[in-house]
Amino acid sequence: MKKAWQASAAILAVAVASTATAQSSVTVYGIVDDGVGWTSNQGGHSNVQMLSGYMQGNRLGFLGHEDLGAGSSAVFRLESGFDNNTGTLSQGGRLFGRSAYVGVENKSYGTVTLGRQYDTNYDLLALYQFAKYWGSNGVLIGDNDNLFGTVRFSNSVKYTSPNIGGSNVSAMYAMSNVPSFEDNRAYSVTGRFEHGGLSVGAGFLQMDHPNPTDNPNGAAGNDYPAAFSFFKASLLSPTTGVRRQQIFLSGGTYNFGKAQIGVLYSHVNYRYLDGTSLHLNNYEISGEYFITPALIAGLGYYYTNGAYSSPDVSPHWNQVDAGLDYLLSKRTDLYFYGVYQRAGAGARQAGIFLIPVSSSRQQTLVSAGIRHAF
Repeated sequence: MKKAWQASAAILAVAVASTATAQSSVTVYGIVDDGVGWTSNQGGHSNVQMLSGYMQGNRLGFLGHEDLGAGSSAVFRLESGFDNNTGTLSQGGRLFGRSAYVGVENKSYGTVTLGRQYDTNYDLLALYQFAKYWGSNGVLIGDNDNLFGTVRFSNSVKYTSPNIGGSNVSAMYAMSNVPSFEDNRAYSVTGRFEHGGLSVGAGFLQMDHPNPTDNPNGAAGNDYPAAFSFFKASLLSPTTGVRRQQIFLSGGTYNFGKAQIGVLYSHVNYRYLDGTSLHLNNYEISGEYFITPALIAGLGYYYTNGAYSSPDVSPHWNQVDAGLDYLLSKRTDLYFYGVYQRAGAGARQAGIFLIPVSSSRQQTLVSAGIRHAF
């Protein structure tokens, strides 16, 4: 019931497979999502704009599988992100910016993949966050814990265990690809346990000197500044970047028939190149409910507080997300979604994710659109 609930709520991509033999296949899939949104304040002015990929990022993907025998298979995934309003590529203009990896999986021993991939927190814990299914712009401030997967990791090697008694673990190491191996590298490790309607997990991600000017082709590339625009530089100097970012995550969901609730906590440590630091705590609680088999309602609340070591500033943000999703079919849905964010204490501006920053401490976004999966 849980998997069926999640699939209906998300309108997950419906695969259209082209099978060459009984042992191998290539699946073509994708999502096209577009809407119109009104924002109360973008730099001091309200705005009405098209919002490509609002509920889920637009994508075109190819998933490959070949049976190697003895319970093993070769696998690959190539996935492009795009803006359907302009026809341009997303993820910094990369052809396969969302994913590009190849590997081997075994039913008894697990899966090893190599290439450009998500970190393990995203793989195992992203289902716990409200924004995963309810709107790209509804992510907590700056996606500072990267649970929305805004930053993918190049040059990475990942291992994911098979599911044993409802538990599985995963670990990733993304290389700098230069002799100074700590210059733009990343690593993560995550575990999850599921039983009945309950799913819980915890994980850790660390990025060392992400996207530096001397090695932009290491683990974290040019999508790093866009993701963490609020926190990418020291408060003492806008040109002084991040030396290290550490993310600790824990949370879970519980599904009971027509409803699902979720909770998340993340602690994020930034250490800047000038020796200053920032600590953030993120709290999230959310719920979804099937009003009818075709109509879903959702509500989420985020609270983020933080403290800079220098200057002595303690910002915080409150955010509320709410939405309705109407399923026209298994592939197509219509949605109405709203986000309200308020900054307080040392935070002087509100900034809904991927929307230009407000000139004040408040910002509201209301949108409506259509999504089709194939």
